Amino acid sequence: VYESFPFHIALSWKGTSPDAQNGVADNQQSTIVFPKGNPIPSVKALTFYRSGTFNVDVQYADISELQAPAKISTYT
Repeated sequence: VYESFPFHIALSWKGTSPDAQNGVADNQQSTIVFPKGNPIPSVKALTFYRSGTFNVDVQYADISELQAPAKISTYT
């Protein structure tokens, strides 16, 4: 039996990078962390270099095949 993610799952974040001037927030960035077809279970380790609080949003990356809201969760 081969179990896999049926949809791309992405993280997006917006926050102050360590080299930003005057603490101005960067543009929103996003990356697919679990591509469609990625085996389950699967683990990813991510590092965010930030000195302040920021949010990480988890969402489905391609909503064309989805019949539900794209947003999965938000973490602070």
